[in-house]
Amino acid sequence: MIYSTRDDGFCQRLKSLLRVIRASEIFNEDYRFIWRKKGGEYGAFHACEDVLDVFSKEYVKRKHVTELPGIVDVSAMELSKGVTGNYNIIEGWDFLDSRGENYSREFSSIGFSDSINSAITFGKTIDIGSKPVAVHVRGGDICYGVGKNNSFEFQDKVITIPLAKDIARRSDGRVIFFCQDEGFKEKLTGVENAIFPEDLCKDLGMSKLESLMFDVILMSRCEAVFGGKSAVPEVAAMIAGAKQYHPLDKYSPEDIASISRSGELFSDCAQDDDIIYFSLINSLYYSILSECNQNDIKDIVKEAVSVNPNSFQSLFFGYVYEREFLKNCLLGNKFSSSDIDKVVKSNYAMLKNSGIVSQVVSSSGFTFKAYKAWLASL
Repeated sequence: MIYSTRDDGFCQRLKSLLRVIRASEIFNEDYRFIWRKKGGEYGAFHACEDVLDVFSKEYVKRKHVTELPGIVDVSAMELSKGVTGNYNIIEGWDFLDSRGENYSREFSSIGFSDSINSAITFGKTIDIGSKPVAVHVRGGDICYGVGKNNSFEFQDKVITIPLAKDIARRSDGRVIFFCQDEGFKEKLTGVENAIFPEDLCKDLGMSKLESLMFDVILMSRCEAVFGGKSAVPEVAAMIAGAKQYHPLDKYSPEDIASISRSGELFSDCAQDDDIIYFSLINSLYYSILSECNQNDIKDIVKEAVSVNPNSFQSLFFGYVYEREFLKNCLLGNKFSSSDIDKVVKSNYAMLKNSGIVSQVVSSSGFTFKAYKAWLASL
């Protein structure tokens, strides 16, 4: 038995389910999936509704489980060699993706609820004109929620407002902006040659979950899907074999960093500190990725700190030291250089190598006081 075990956002779960369905066919195994409703702030930003809101009763009865048995994490290649038992495939997704042009057949095999099927049908039949380009402009919790306090590692998921406008300007045809937030939509209203899903049909009257599925289906029908490493554009591309582009496929890191903090940001988004801070952190991420001039990085940090010092402080500590270290910093406890070496590695390498950390960390250790002194020195 193969299990789909993702338990975060709606499209992350759906992407996992699609791949597990394909794996079950390839390896001649049955599959099951877990689906839990989530509330609170996470639920407010992600459509994690009850399983019966998403799927039909018959499908839930056949395929859904409320608890996971003992599961072995294996790669797809290991599974192909004959692993037996209950397993969750954690590696080898590229191996699965290469076996077929798209996931339309797997998607069609899922037993969705009547309301979701209605959203799917509507998304398939509405007139979108000649093949447009879809641009997924994700903000959500990375901009407005807890993510803005530790969102550095999620910056490759997003497209900023200035970058979305630049994509539209460079497009030969019409662009459809898919915005998760009204604040983003407001700032993108009036862009030449660009529309929103709502412009194709007024007063949709859909729930958040139905609207998300409707958007995914519309995206899947576009000539190309432009978005960050977010599951929404990924699923849209999977279910129809559409071309999918990440910003780095069309722009250099230097260009993204420059565009995201351009003068257009401050003129278009004046009085919206959340969006300005969000864009500056995105610019900082790509500046570090491009190993650009340290003075440029310092300037971006200064701007971000001036807009939202508390979130930048949380982001800095959360990204470099992990959350368990933040409490020690606030208490004034020091880290030895060996502690830092253990923690700042792999996915933290960019920030470490950028020179930002080296200005704060010395061989004698690191303190919260040193962090504040470093900010003051910029």
